[in-house]
Formats: sequence, C-alpha cells, structure tokens
Amino acid sequence: MIHKIYQKARDQAIKTLGYNTIYKYYYGVLQHPLYVKYALPPPLMSSWAAIELTNICNLRCSFCHHQKKNYARKKGFIDFELFKKVIDQLSDYGIDNLTFNGGGESLMHPNFIDCIRYLCSKKKWRNIRLNTNGMLWTRDLIKEFLQYYDYQLSFSVQGFKNLDEDYRVGIDHDKVVENINIFLEERKNSKKKPVIDIFYVSKPQEDYKKFLDYWLDKVDLFTSALCFSENSEGGNAQKIEGYNEERKICQIPWNNFWITWNGDVYICEHFLLHPHNGDSVIGNVKEQTIKDIWGGEKIKNIRLGLTQAKPGKTLCNTCERWKIGCVSKPKETLENNVKKIEYGTMTQYYKPFARQKLLNET
Repeated sequence: MIHKIYQKARDQAIKTLGYNTIYKYYYGVLQHPLYVKYALPPPLMSSWAAIELTNICNLRCSFCHHQKKNYARKKGFIDFELFKKVIDQLSDYGIDNLTFNGGGESLMHPNFIDCIRYLCSKKKWRNIRLNTNGMLWTRDLIKEFLQYYDYQLSFSVQGFKNLDEDYRVGIDHDKVVENINIFLEERKNSKKKPVIDIFYVSKPQEDYKKFLDYWLDKVDLFTSALCFSENSEGGNAQKIEGYNEERKICQIPWNNFWITWNGDVYICEHFLLHPHNGDSVIGNVKEQTIKDIWGGEKIKNIRLGLTQAKPGKTLCNTCERWKIGCVSKPKETLENNVKKIEYGTMTQYYKPFARQKLLNET
C-alpha cells in the first residue's frame, strides 16, 4: 500500500514539475549529510532497474565487453517464469523506470514477444528502454511488437555504413536502417507510439554532426555515449572534457541495480563488464525478494564505504567511471525545438514527441 501511495505522489510531482526537476532534487537528497554520514537507503526503492533477457548476442562489436579475453559469465536466457516474478515485484515496489540490456540482444530470447506482452500488460510504466542492434526485426515482428509496446526503443547505430560495419562485426547496416524505417512507417498506423531512439556509442568521428542531423530528421531521440577506448570505461578519462580529478560520491548504489538472466543482482554495470568473484553479486531473485536485496547487508556496506570516502574497501575499488562524470548533474539547452541534455559523457537530443513522452513536457 505504501508503495502505491508513494508512486501516485511521485507521478503527480513528475507531471507538475517535470522529470528532470525531480531527478535534480533526488540527486540533492542523496548528498544530504544524513545520507553521507549513515549511508541511508534511498526513499523506499530504486528509481531504475535493468533486466537482462539474455547475454547472448548475434554480433561481435569491437567496443563490447563480450570481446574481452577475460569475459567469464555463463551465457543463457532468463526463464519466463522468473521474468514474470521479477516484473511482478518491480511493479509492486513502484519501480517505474526499466531498461532491457546487459550483455546480449534481447530479440534472441525464444520468448521475447511473450516477455514484452506480459511486461506491457502488467501496468503503465513511467518508461521502459529496450536496446537492440536492429538486425533481427522483421515487418511481422514489428507489427506484433507494436500491439503492446509504447515506450522507448533504442537502435544501436555506430555511424554511417562503413564505420558501422567496421565496428560491429556481423552487422548489415542497410538492413538496420531498413528496419528503423519500417518501424517509423508501421508506427503511423499503430495505436502504440514508441519513441524511436538512435543510440550511438563509439569514438568521435569527423562526420558526427552530419550523422546526428541525418537521424534527428527521422527519429524522435538521439543518444550519444562516447567510447574512448575499446572494451574500456574510464581508462582514457583524462581525454574527456570535465574529467573529475576528485572522487565524488556515486549515486548508483542508491538509484540502480541490474538483474541478469540467471537471477543474480548486481549493483552496477561495472561488475557486468569486469571479472569479479562472487562478492560482486548482492543477491539472487530466485532466493530473495528484490526489496530484501535492496536493503541487504552487502549493498549497505557498499553505500557505507562510498559515503565514508573509502571505495578501496568496497567492490568499487577498481571502478573508474567516477572520472568521466557518471555522477554529474544534467545540463540542459534548447535549440530549434530540440532539447539537449548532457549527463557526463552521455548527450541526448530530444525532439518534441520524445520530450512529451519521456520528460512529461507539454
């Protein structure tokens, strides 16, 4: 009951003030002396969760952690009954912001449409982001998908044809572009209107502006998350404008968590990308509830170590993401009716439709 009351109050606040205003306020709360001193858990539950349908992929991208020689995680698909259990708990706890990614291509899951159907029938979520490399879609699958899905769909595209196919071994750039165009075409006649996003995570290129303008003319949102070295997060952080010399408190252990296909829960994407022992897993949803994991001793100790400025005594000792602005407050600008929002190394360009659906702007 308390989660539903909280959810209604939060939704009304977002509608009145806007999501980014709420985010900035929430970020400020996490820096409050009481949180810093006692490493208190966030109000009720996490604001965001990532779910991995599978860590199996049909491509071999040069910048992906799959290509690391020391990649050690077992590969598989989440059991459909476990998926439903996870979705039920996330819904009950008022977690409204979901991402489907991890280590693989979600469309490779044999029950992909069943997962989407169950997810979308459960309730109206604030937002869901589904990441895809765009290769496995067909017109029939797109039509079926559009019967249920009304959220954000992010296509990974790493530049124009030559660069894209160079970075992503196995990709057919022309087929991906064709599938995006089919989505835009079929969406016109669909009751569901998902936000179509181009997700660009690659090294800077000379024709980036041309690439950006090309896709902003077609889709609703363009997201750029720069990759400065292959299979790396912060190794070349000094090259980034706004590089952090001083380690700040990271808000990730108060905001986010990742659920992998086998039920393991990680506090941060960092532990999915780097080899760790079992200590990096803070729980398993087959054995515990998400609520118990979120308030458990493992995550509590991580928060405490960070707030006491002793990350070396936590699982975060090998992390360098703090160098590249992962705890930065967003910066906003508006030009030609396109809102540009910068979060550290990530920049997003929202056209009016995306602003309305994702940011609750009118």
